[in-house]
Amino acid sequence: MNGVKYIISSFVFCVSFVMTGCVTSKNLKFASANWIVDETQECVTNLDSAYVLPLNGWCDSSMLVICCDEDLGGYNKLDDYIFNLKKKTGLTEAQLLVYIPEHNTMWLKLPENFEYGRPKSITVNMYEEAPYTMWVKPDETEQWNRKITEMYTYTYVDKSRKWLCIVDIFDYASFPVARISILQTETKRFNSIGLPDDCSFPFNTTSLESIEMLSNWVDGHRNVSIRDYKKGLHLKNNRVDE
Repeated sequence: MNGVKYIISSFVFCVSFVMTGCVTSKNLKFASANWIVDETQECVTNLDSAYVLPLNGWCDSSMLVICCDEDLGGYNKLDDYIFNLKKKTGLTEAQLLVYIPEHNTMWLKLPENFEYGRPKSITVNMYEEAPYTMWVKPDETEQWNRKITEMYTYTYVDKSRKWLCIVDIFDYASFPVARISILQTETKRFNSIGLPDDCSFPFNTTSLESIEMLSNWVDGHRNVSIRDYKKGLHLKNNRVDE
C-alpha cells in the first residue's frame, strides 16, 4: 500500500512540475515569431506585417530578439522574469510582440476592452510635430478613456527585483500597444538568467540616490514612443490608400 502511495505521490509531483514549468511560458501570449533587428533603419521589424518599431540608438543584427517560446531556450527562468514584468505592470493579458533585452525595451499588444488606470502623464496630439504632455495629479478621479491620438504613461517599481519600468501606451497602426522601458539593476538573480551584459545597470535603479544617472535614461522614452506612434500612423495611412 505504501508503494502505491509513493507511486501516486510521485505521479502527482511530476504532473505538477510539468504544469508549473509550462504555464508561465504559455501565459506570455506571444503575438508573432518573425521579428528581426534592422541595422539600416535602426529598428525592429516584423516580417509578416511590415510593422516597424524604432530603437533608441545603437543596434546590431546580432542582438537578442525574444518573440516566441523557442527564444526562451538557454536562458534560466527568463519566462518567469517576463511574466513578472507583465504582471506587475498590469499587462498580464497583453500579447508580447517583441522584447529586445539589450535595448531594455519590450512591446506588447493590448487586449480588447483594456481598462486604463490613472496615468502619470498624458501626451496629446501625437500626430503633430511637437506633441504636448500634461502631468496628472494624484487626486484626479475621472474616467480614463484614452483617445487614439493620445499616449498614457505609467511608472512601476519593484524593489525586491530592483527594477523601474516606464510604460507608454499608445496606438500603433490599428491597435493599442504598450512600450515598456525596463531599468533593471544588476543583481545576482538577474545575472543568473544569462542575458547579454548590457541588459542591466550597475547602480540601484529604484533608489533616489541614482536620480541623476536615471534621468539620462528616462528622458528619452517619450520621444521614442512618439516615433513608434508616427511609424504606425504612416503604415496605417498607406494601407488605407492602397
